[in-house]
Amino acid sequence: MPTPYSADADHKSPATEAPRSNWRLPDLASHHSPSDAVAALDRLARRGKLPGFERLDSDDSATSFRVSLFGEPFDRSLIGRIRPEPNGGGVIAWRVSLHRKTPIAFVVSTIIAIWPGLPMLDKVIPPAWNWWPTWTWYLPIVIVPTIVLAPIMWRRSERAAREHAQEQLGRISEALAAPPANKQTGAAASTGDG
Repeated sequence: MPTPYSADADHKSPATEAPRSNWRLPDLASHHSPSDAVAALDRLARRGKLPGFERLDSDDSATSFRVSLFGEPFDRSLIGRIRPEPNGGGVIAWRVSLHRKTPIAFVVSTIIAIWPGLPMLDKVIPPAWNWWPTWTWYLPIVIVPTIVLAPIMWRRSERAAREHAQEQLGRISEALAAPPANKQTGAAASTGDG
């Protein structure tokens, strides 16, 4: 289902576009003050509609919050930063942050599978079997699938997280009645008739 804030008309949909490291998420223009906007999002989260919502402390006049983006196995956070506007409203700018625990666990488990996995397996296979040296077959079994599957897992995760980001933006936009912001003027972009 298309959303009112989806990328430019000439831009591919998140479900079909190739993953990029720089996500293009539109700013949202809210008529709510930053504190009122965060309070409204907190109410939405308490109803179970905004998973992982958390208000963040900020050093400047902007108000920040975070919501979860599910992109199994590499989940992310969508961080919104609400800059106050002179008219009393605010503009919400976005950035996406990767949860580092899963990629670190993935790398550590691969390393552990190699070492001490290799010497442990070497001890299990009796020398009387006259088997090939363990490293000649064990390392390709561990390393080759990791090299092949890791990029596939990353692309699928990126795609799922992008789709979930669009869902989260839709919920936030609807809860705050916040259309996409016009970058040049800071005013709300016109939504047109359809």
